Amino acid sequence: MLQTKHDIICESRTTDQQFYNESYLLLEGVITEVLSRLDIIRKYRSMKYDKDPIEHCKARIKSAESMQEKLRRRNLPVTVENALSEIYDAAGIRVVCTASKPAGHNCYRGKGLYP
Repeated sequence: MLQTKHDIICESRTTDQQFYNESYLLLEGVITEVLSRLDIIRKYRSMKYDKDPIEHCKARIKSAESMQEKLRRRNLPVTVENALSEIYDAAGIRVVCTASKPAGHNCYRGKGLYP
């Protein structure tokens, strides 16, 4: 079954929205855009090959608390600017694909680690 609704997981929306300010909306938009493109790929592959290669997708915006801790660990000033320019996982998407070969085959092959 194809996924058409996307739930962006975020623990404490008010705190997170306060930290990210207007960038929060942009992070949500980026996630929505990527998930939308993945849905197009899923629909195309399902029509053409009668198989959905993606089992499921999950998305999240890193919580303000987690982002602030990460900035401190890296000795960076705790600002939204640093969160978005120095840290690369403010928004994350996990795509789980249906395995037709040994687990990890395509991931490692994509990295050049598996023939």
